[in-house]
Amino acid sequence: MRIGLICFSFPPESFIRRHIIDLDATAFVQRVFAEQLQEGDAGLPFVSIEGDFIDNAKSFPMRALQYMQRRILGSGKIEMPPASKMKLEKELRKYKPDIILVEFGHLAVALLPLLKELGIPVVPHFHGMDLSECWRLKGYRRQLKELLDYASAVVVVNERLQATRLRSIGCDSRKIHCIPCGADTKAFWPDWEKAGRPVRFISVARFVGQKGTLYSLRAFKECQRVHKDATLLMIGDGPLLGKAKRYAARNGLLDAVRFAGTLSHKEVAEEMRAASVLLQHSTISSKGDEEGWGVCMAEAAACGLPVVSTSHGGIPELVLDDKTGFLVKERDWRAMAEKMKLLAEDVGLRIRMGKTARDRIECKGNASTQVKKLKKVLQSVL
Repeated sequence: MRIGLICFSFPPESFIRRHIIDLDATAFVQRVFAEQLQEGDAGLPFVSIEGDFIDNAKSFPMRALQYMQRRILGSGKIEMPPASKMKLEKELRKYKPDIILVEFGHLAVALLPLLKELGIPVVPHFHGMDLSECWRLKGYRRQLKELLDYASAVVVVNERLQATRLRSIGCDSRKIHCIPCGADTKAFWPDWEKAGRPVRFISVARFVGQKGTLYSLRAFKECQRVHKDATLLMIGDGPLLGKAKRYAARNGLLDAVRFAGTLSHKEVAEEMRAASVLLQHSTISSKGDEEGWGVCMAEAAACGLPVVSTSHGGIPELVLDDKTGFLVKERDWRAMAEKMKLLAEDVGLRIRMGKTARDRIECKGNASTQVKKLKKVLQSVL
């Protein structure tokens, strides 16, 4: 079975990288970011198209017109530029895939005319914004119906939001397969000997509004007023990083909070093993984007960490409230701080929740198991 996998960029996100390797797939990407390549990436089979997969306007007047068409009038389509279409068609005819797995539903919508023309079976894999932010677009929902009719199968990462929305527009339930991306339980494993150390919170997220890093920081400040020896490591980069650093400086937190910037997958695993609790205060973005399934929360669970997060998107299917962590309402940083205090003062609670989280992720969220499920879906189509 020759599997083609289409995604936006290379190197890909960690879960897409695993799909390429474990499915023995060839990736077709719109561009390569050479400066971001890590050890082993260059050895993966991929073809660079070097052209946009989705036709997004470049100039401000055209962007405004496109915004009006897509978001206000609901008439604008998500399409692929003709030049990129020609390049991708040439490569697909050369490779002759038996089936195409498209990472992200809105990319599958853009590619649909080409894939139908070539007669290649397609399986769209929905992750997050493709069934939240994009869902707000009337034109996109109309295109989505056409995709769902043609698709041989459809993969989602949560039932709560994604599967429900697909069914609401008429998708055949027999086509829908809920397969969360999982966590690499061999790379991410617990260190139970750290239990007696002072509590160490960790956050692994981009510094953008949707990830709620500033809410996590405010909650930590409140927790640290009671637990003076508590520390927080914040991994990630983004436009709000400067604001977070200024907040920490103004509130005397620079000795307790460390901003580590972007780390490699291996370094993240090491830091998680040394941590006690993961924080992620996810919120719905101004554009309507929601978390499909938090990979870093699954990796934290694999490391035996309880998670304090929000009842948002697909997170409640990953973090079981009062069992593997705590969930609070979006933007309620005070409630988050209270849950953090509970975990800071009760080592036994942290261990119990962490072991439950690890056991559950091994059974239901092991990445290798999840990819086997995905491969089975692709094989059943053929």
